[in-house]
Amino acid sequence: MTAPLASPERANWRDLIPYREGIYVLDVELYADHMVRLERANALPAIIIRDLTSAKSTPIAFDEAPIRWTRWSVTSSRPPICGSPIRR
Repeated sequence: MTAPLASPERANWRDLIPYREGIYVLDVELYADHMVRLERANALPAIIIRDLTSAKSTPIAFDEAPIRWTRWSVTSSRPPICGSPIRR
């Protein structure tokens, strides 16, 4: 939500990121004139860059399936790093 600094009462609140069915906002970062948010829809991430001076939003979509992590191990004749299963 946004509101004028001079009158931040609830009656003056406005949606900055309006609700959208099926969209999950994961993170928001604020910069001098931009807001960057990471959101997810249908299990795919997207980065949205919003210019706060013009209210223009630019989406950066990832058209691939989400990363699926698998178990892996590294074998080596060197000793483990600090007792972990990963070897140098």
